[in-house]
Amino acid sequence: MPSPPPPPAEMRLKEINYKAPAGDVNHTKLEYNSSGKVTRITNQLGTNAAATTFDIIYSGNQITLASLAVDSVNRPYADTIRLTVDNDGKVLKRIRYTFYLYPGTGQAFQRQFIYDTLQFEYDAIGLLTKEIHGSCDSTWKNPYSPSSDVHRESIVSNFTIVNNNATVKKGNGFITTVHYSGSNKTSNVDSAEVITNFDYTHAYTNKTDFSNAAILDEIDRFSYLPVNKSYANLPEKVDYKLTQKSLNGTTLSATYSTYNFQFNYNSDGYLSNRIYMGDSGNPVNYVYSLSN
Repeated sequence: MPSPPPPPAEMRLKEINYKAPAGDVNHTKLEYNSSGKVTRITNQLGTNAAATTFDIIYSGNQITLASLAVDSVNRPYADTIRLTVDNDGKVLKRIRYTFYLYPGTGQAFQRQFIYDTLQFEYDAIGLLTKEIHGSCDSTWKNPYSPSSDVHRESIVSNFTIVNNNATVKKGNGFITTVHYSGSNKTSNVDSAEVITNFDYTHAYTNKTDFSNAAILDEIDRFSYLPVNKSYANLPEKVDYKLTQKSLNGTTLSATYSTYNFQFNYNSDGYLSNRIYMGDSGNPVNYVYSLSN
């Protein structure tokens, strides 16, 4: 009996690269197992040796991305991301724990702990409709005169969907800051409103390798939205506004940001590069190859 034919080859994203400010090219590469799942992400700047960004482990509907390394300013750190996904690979819950150790003496010696959680809800065709975010960032410093700072955020965001695209993300919640110094404690709670608008005037096609979308979300989101095959287009303009108010309603600060993008495609119709118009026009390039 003849052997069955091999499965058809599929397009896989293998590398993301861009020119860093100093002129060297930064390469982020993805390694796959025989099942087509990303098992390692590496990063290489210029002619430096490649370093592992994440090793990735799969167990049922759980994905763990883990890293233990020393960064560019010689801070030892540990970074672990745990994803819970549904049968279609969409992320239902994301938990990230990061630890930094800042070597030094006095004020320079610090330990930083970051704990970040996200939960997601989707509509019937798989588009993101709700995001529940909670985070805690705490820093302990100076063993001779210990002090610590804690920053907490709790924000619930809802998405407006029009023609299979997210047009508005609106979030409301609270930001809490606490400072400890010896036996003294000061704290503050503000309300927060975050509004993000997405514009699709050029109707850029949302086409890339979606086979490992949950992993791609952790290294390059393309467009300030999750990598998701159900979106029709990629937004070329993103307007962001964060307004913080005291609990009595007084506006304390308002932060505005606008991001403009241009997207280009290869001969197969896949996204080949993204240009952020505020970054001297240097493209982020996406390199594909056919799977075996």
